[in-house]
Amino acid sequence: MFDQNQIVFTEGSREKYIDVGVPLYEAAIKGDWNAAKPFLDKQPDLIRFAITENYETLLHVAASAESTKAVEEFVKNLVTLMKKEDLELQNKNYDTALHLAAAVGNIETARTMIEKNPALTEIPSNNITMPLYMAALFGKPDMVRYLYGISNKMGGDYWSDINRGWVLQKCVEGDIFDVAIQIVNDRSELCAEKGLLTGVLLALAKKPKAFKQTKAPAVFRIINSGKYV
Repeated sequence: MFDQNQIVFTEGSREKYIDVGVPLYEAAIKGDWNAAKPFLDKQPDLIRFAITENYETLLHVAASAESTKAVEEFVKNLVTLMKKEDLELQNKNYDTALHLAAAVGNIETARTMIEKNPALTEIPSNNITMPLYMAALFGKPDMVRYLYGISNKMGGDYWSDINRGWVLQKCVEGDIFDVAIQIVNDRSELCAEKGLLTGVLLALAKKPKAFKQTKAPAVFRIINSGKYV
């Protein structure tokens, strides 16, 4: 999180925010590196400053912007100037920039950040949700596949059967059945969680079309692999 010395937007600095925060925010949203660079050249510490009321940095804003080549290049330039720990800064919701990139499905942005600091994938937000969960929650299958593929089967100090189960259920709800199958195969212990099994079965019950045609084999593999029957 941020201290007051790292916040551009405060009630007592409205003028400064208009002069600095607004143009930086607009540059991040558009991926306009030429607009942002003069501010960072003059005051390099701005790279760590919050520029929104939700305490989001330039990287947070760019990570949640529409994915364009310009935004991807903006993130690459920004990350080059940042220390590893700068990428771990969290907003008021305790989300890192990777959480936001995962939620909107910006894979190239996520990859750029993870290459700089691989530990980002295992930093939870305030309610112990991981970036992988955010991708599943917002139905971003390609991001889910990417993050699960590098998650070491959701291993790590901040992973638990609770948040692993959340990912599994959201994958089923979002029709990301290939990853759901991987999870029940990789984490068979989740099959002993009755509450989770109930949630997964209820999610499947609401998807009659999933039992037809091309998706049916995947659905039945999830059921059989998890011993849900």
